[in-house]
Amino acid sequence: MRVVRDFPQIPSIRMDLSARESFRNQACVMAQLRHPHIIGVHEFGIEDDVPYLVMEYFPKGTLRTLHPKGTRLSLEEIIAYVKQNECAWPHRD
Repeated sequence: MRVVRDFPQIPSIRMDLSARESFRNQACVMAQLRHPHIIGVHEFGIEDDVPYLVMEYFPKGTLRTLHPKGTRLSLEEIIAYVKQNECAWPHRD
């Protein structure tokens, strides 16, 4: 696990009670997701008014690494990503 302690100056984030509740609810849902196409969330919280997520390490980088800004994806690639995303998120009907 890589621990990052020295951040560049982070602008002050003042979260009201509603924003804190929303962050915690969304982070809780993310932490419960288990799917090969989703990076896992190990821990989350708010420290000194700064929300954080502790996530699984992903050595292959991000979609931005795979597809640099300005890259055009084929329709087939886009559909594949959408299907992966849809399969991973729980439906709330």
